[in-house]
Amino acid sequence: MMRSLFLFLFLLFSFVWAKPNVVPRPPKSLKVLPTNEGAQVQWELNLPDTALCFNNGQAFGIWAPHLKQALGCVFDLSQFPDATLEQIDFLHYSRQEMHGPYYYRIWVFDMDSSKLYYSIDSLRAGDSYDVPRFEIGVHLGSKAARPHVGIFIEGLSSPDETNSFPALMTDSSDYVPGVSYYLTDVTDPFLKSDPNFTNFYELKDVAQGATNLVLDLWINTNEGKITRAPQLHNSPIIRAPQFSDSSIYAGAFDDPAVEPLQSNQNNSIMDGFYIYRGDTASGEWEMISEVGAEERQYLDSSPFADSTYFYAVSSFNDWAISEKKITAYFQPKILDIKQARIDADSDFNADLIGKTVALRGTVVSPNFSSKVQIFINDSQAGIQVYSSKFSLNLNVGDSLFVYGKIDQYKGLTELVLDSLAQIQVLGQNERPPVPISLQEVNETNEGRLVYIENLLLVNSEDWPAEGSNGYSLQVTDGQDSVKLFIDKDTDLDGWTPPTGTFHLIAIVDQYTSNTPANDGYELRPRSQQDFIPATNVEDIPQIAGQFELKACYPNPFNPQTTIEYYLPAKTDVKISVFNINGKLIKTLLAETQPPGVHRIPFNGSNLSSGIYLISVKAGHLKKVQKAILIK
Repeated sequence: MMRSLFLFLFLLFSFVWAKPNVVPRPPKSLKVLPTNEGAQVQWELNLPDTALCFNNGQAFGIWAPHLKQALGCVFDLSQFPDATLEQIDFLHYSRQEMHGPYYYRIWVFDMDSSKLYYSIDSLRAGDSYDVPRFEIGVHLGSKAARPHVGIFIEGLSSPDETNSFPALMTDSSDYVPGVSYYLTDVTDPFLKSDPNFTNFYELKDVAQGATNLVLDLWINTNEGKITRAPQLHNSPIIRAPQFSDSSIYAGAFDDPAVEPLQSNQNNSIMDGFYIYRGDTASGEWEMISEVGAEERQYLDSSPFADSTYFYAVSSFNDWAISEKKITAYFQPKILDIKQARIDADSDFNADLIGKTVALRGTVVSPNFSSKVQIFINDSQAGIQVYSSKFSLNLNVGDSLFVYGKIDQYKGLTELVLDSLAQIQVLGQNERPPVPISLQEVNETNEGRLVYIENLLLVNSEDWPAEGSNGYSLQVTDGQDSVKLFIDKDTDLDGWTPPTGTFHLIAIVDQYTSNTPANDGYELRPRSQQDFIPATNVEDIPQIAGQFELKACYPNPFNPQTTIEYYLPAKTDVKISVFNINGKLIKTLLAETQPPGVHRIPFNGSNLSSGIYLISVKAGHLKKVQKAILIK
């Protein structure tokens, strides 16, 4: 009774404590990117794509090589010139000689050059005391394959120092010539004393009735298919065997409870990934999540803002956990554009120059460069986003999450990017221009898309020819003047500009070499459509005592505002809504109305954000006002 209890406990603890060294391969290329939703952890894992198998996986023959001997297979990989050796699966059984764990050495030979390619000494396999055990996914290191490669397994465990238990096993299918071999001396595999022979013997020459060794080789060919390899060619000369020890081949094993080895075992190699977060690369780790084997990314929705720390990822299966793949990470603080541009000491330099920050904003300009030179706005401020390292196509209205370093060029504050990964398009969000006066073209509005009414060109004769930039143009509102910059990468160069009064939509730009950078502010229009002739929507002055149009309310609005006006007498009334370019959007009213105060709703739920002009015509009088729709 005590002996049975002891054996039971020994077997139990062997399974609990003796983890095999069949560890899943660790992730590769770990990186973490800031996103609008949090820190995006991404990794790669290159699993093998092709299996070379000459057995049916059914446990049948038992082979017990002596110490310093090995069993293995020779594979013809000449049809896979760019293959890498990824992993092997094999079947072993101790025949109730001893409990595991068991230790093995893997030998990899270049059979064409008759040389050892490399060896793996650290394999620790699980317990196969009662029934045969499959070792699945023994990693070979992803080394480049050879045209003809021999992979042999040497047992290092033996209770009596005679046989290297546990024994390896063959299958129950018909023998495939030229694949399964016995290596009688791992210290001299190619028989240095006689170049005409080797110490490799084909199993059928060692034991009559031998079948195929249950050993599968997985390689990466990027072909994504399971392939059965052809028979070995150009193999070294195999001499006739002379064996007398019957313990080498111990006969047959037949147990219906042992299932055949499946042809594709990728799902057994790895069950999933653990995601960790830590303060230092060598310190304690907090496991923050577990994801499935098919996943290659994880979103940490609660990263440590404005802080540098570490993420790690390891793969795991039923038996073991791989090494951690570790990377350092900085989570930038997400700021409003106004916060990113802050200049608390008023020296005309952003206080955060050189700092990495994350911003959200809407694209309000085309790309003014062959690389990246765009402007983004939020509800309070604007900034240029710049990169000389990559190209990017974005549309006006694209809503972005973007992170980079704050910098300044010729007085213009900008967010500088190093890679495309620093931009995330979130969707569409129209950002209307901000109405300002010419006097407000200054540091506060730098980088913003603005709308300025009733301007004139001071020197239209200096308008640039096609293919040239315009640096010397000026616009005025009758009191102030500001430089107008025409970019040759727009449709404005070579254009005939308006000759009369116009309204203008433009970016507030800056270009100066002065210190401090308190001058050089200019307007940068984006296209011909940004010049709106003032005559598109006539603005007839109000005649006192006869007709009154009050400011619509609320303004800005979403989605509805109220138009209120006073009629001194019965009058024909027409109320129309135009866009900023003077195009008629909707006629709200066209009827005769009695005298008094009238209120008409204007609903913009089916319109995009922007500035709209509301025209109220009473008889021969007309009044126009602006209404800003912000969604």
